Amino acid sequence: MKKLLLAVVFVGLGCATTKPSDWAISPSYDFGRAYRVALVSDGGFLDDAAYNQVSLQLLKVGNLVVLERERVEGVLSEQEFGVSGAVDPSSAGSIGRLTGAEVVGIISFTGGTVLVKLVDSETGEVLYMGQGMGTDFNTAAERALAPLLEEAKKRK
Repeated sequence: MKKLLLAVVFVGLGCATTKPSDWAISPSYDFGRAYRVALVSDGGFLDDAAYNQVSLQLLKVGNLVVLERERVEGVLSEQEFGVSGAVDPSSAGSIGRLTGAEVVGIISFTGGTVLVKLVDSETGEVLYMGQGMGTDFNTAAERALAPLLEEAKKRK
């Protein structure tokens, strides 16, 4: 009976603790290099406020230059990327070539969780992936990108 009670307590503790963010940085991410970033949604809607919030967090890193939303959307709509909604790491090369970006930032937002992938448009490698949870998009986006910002500060 004691073992069962202990198991229930540990399972309960595990369920009660959720991390506000989870992340990983590729060893290939070069903090000494500037990257041009094209932000795209993974098929869902990314409005101006959401785009601006993610852009703000990326710019704080110091080596990321975010391309203007209208430029990226204009180029992608000409190529019908927006219509298909097929934006994933495998399409980063095409998006990078079309927009002039070395990195494609793929953003998804689902039920209080923001997932940000920074994908090298030449190799398709995921350079950074961060997931943040929050009561709103801004909080979740900030948490998704905070580890990248902290790592950048350490390396300066």
